[in-house]
Amino acid sequence: MGCPIKGDLKYGFARSNPNAGISLHARSVSFIHPVSKEKIDITAPVPQDDKLWKSFEEMVKDAPQPPKGGA
Repeated sequence: MGCPIKGDLKYGFARSNPNAGISLHARSVSFIHPVSKEKIDITAPVPQDDKLWKSFEEMVKDAPQPPKGGA
């Protein structure tokens, strides 16, 4: 894609984050529980300690959402 992950020095970002982490975040994940066969949906809050995430959250908050059930 040509887009390094913020803070990932190994794959091309120019400098590390102050906490030495990388700015990779899974906003949501869904899976079928292997025993109960129930669908599990987990949504994580956007990290609030970085201006990049705050800007991204503002950009997408009004974006159309895919229909329930996946797309």
